[in-house]
Amino acid sequence: MKTQIMSDESVGELVDVLRDELSAHHQLLKLELTKREAIIARDGEVLKQSANEQARELHKIDLLERRRDRLAQKILYGERSRTMPGRADVKLTEIISSDAVTAPEKKELSRYHMALKSALAELKKISEVNSMMLIDSRDLFKAMIMSLAGKDAHKERSGSRPLLVDANC
Repeated sequence: MKTQIMSDESVGELVDVLRDELSAHHQLLKLELTKREAIIARDGEVLKQSANEQARELHKIDLLERRRDRLAQKILYGERSRTMPGRADVKLTEIISSDAVTAPEKKELSRYHMALKSALAELKKISEVNSMMLIDSRDLFKAMIMSLAGKDAHKERSGSRPLLVDANC
């Protein structure tokens, strides 16, 4: 009975951690969208601020993941998890498929699992697009500077006219 109560408390704590993790991932999504707007607007200050805020969110997520892992081990292995060599990265699917949690807990954990997977996929997609936009922006500025210096990006031409580029496009 005591083990079941401890497991129920641990599952409740795990749900809290997952909720906080999901919230942090949604904050990362907002920051990635802010970065996208900053890239388009060529606003380096907003880009820098967003990157700094992202670093703080990533640190928070790292702490939450450590806590999640400790709780997962406690749920799966009980009190003996403190004495046995720790197994890093217990997957949420392992907890969901185990007999250590009840059917309603499995359902709630599965909901968070799917929401986190979805948020991570969206975050990856937006982050990849932002990275490509930054690279394209860097390449554009490099070409503009080369043109202003009288050099073609592919071959050197002395005395050529600068390339005119609409910076608002």
